[in-house]
Amino acid sequence: MKRVALVFRGGVSKRSGNTHKSYGKYEHEEQKYAYITYSATEKGLRKNIIENNPDYEIDYFIHSWNTDLQEELDKLYQPKSSIYESNSKYYDELTELMSRCEEGYFGTASQYISLRNGIDLLEKYVEKTKTKYDLIISWRLDVLLYGTVDLNSYDGDYFYINKDPYNTMDLDLHFVTGYHNRHLMKQIYQNIDKDCPPKPHGIIVNYFNKIGRPDLLKSDGIVYRQHNEMIRALIWHYKDNRITKEQLELYGLTVEDIHACVP
Repeated sequence: MKRVALVFRGGVSKRSGNTHKSYGKYEHEEQKYAYITYSATEKGLRKNIIENNPDYEIDYFIHSWNTDLQEELDKLYQPKSSIYESNSKYYDELTELMSRCEEGYFGTASQYISLRNGIDLLEKYVEKTKTKYDLIISWRLDVLLYGTVDLNSYDGDYFYINKDPYNTMDLDLHFVTGYHNRHLMKQIYQNIDKDCPPKPHGIIVNYFNKIGRPDLLKSDGIVYRQHNEMIRALIWHYKDNRITKEQLELYGLTVEDIHACVP
């Protein structure tokens, strides 16, 4: 049986507020009811990846800024390993980095620290247990997958991102590559600079150009806004009839849930 490490990065979005610029934004900012319905993420992954790929075993790993959700997220995913810490501890480092980049956001840069730390967590687990993984998937804790995924369609020698139907964005909702290419995920953060600034949906193409390997970058079958989206942004798709009430209910979401979000 083939094996996949699904590594979560970053934090769970609030239903409203600026998620790009704030520091330590995930900790005790408001009461827990203010988070998006993050359990929908687990339901989407279980239905569309795990159940759709019975010849694969999926192990979860979590690096998250949500120290206040540690108990809930560990219970939900039963990860092989997890770390929860405040992103405010990186304030000085990221402030200095942002001054050199001239553009971009703290929240985006801290997401790539989380990705790096998550891969570190995975590597330590592999070293300890000698587990062998074929693929790594990097996913956000606040993104819903509502289209099926065939894991056999991935070639671990490449680095996959969302397929963009509009050809206007450099998408970063998820990444997939082989375990032997884990450094491609881990080293995004260290390559952030003026020529590769941490802009939301605007860093990955610059990163691969910078390291001289644009040939490794591919789009997969997960089409942005047709198969996955940030939960807090689903209201746009519901209003445009790209996702139905019945589809939302498959993942434990209601129309009231998504109307409560302010993208």
